[in-house]
Amino acid sequence: MKTTELKTPGFSPSRVEQTKKTGITKQEAIDNHKNAAIHFEQAAKFHWEAAKFHEGGNEENAQQSAILAQGHHFLAKEFQEADAVYHALND
Repeated sequence: MKTTELKTPGFSPSRVEQTKKTGITKQEAIDNHKNAAIHFEQAAKFHWEAAKFHEGGNEENAQQSAILAQGHHFLAKEFQEADAVYHALND
């Protein structure tokens, strides 16, 4: 009978093993929450800017704001993912 490895959605086994080895402190988990929030807020700000630029017909600035929003969203998701690993291993 073949055993199936239990997998956490969104995480490769190597990423989970790396986190287990290095560990994440409670303060780092708190900081991950704060950093995720900061970047999600910035993403929202740039999405609002992009919408305003679109309404005003300024497509170039709308595109730039949209790209900045996507960048902040990516960074927020990185912090969120690190926090999810912390909770998966410590809860």
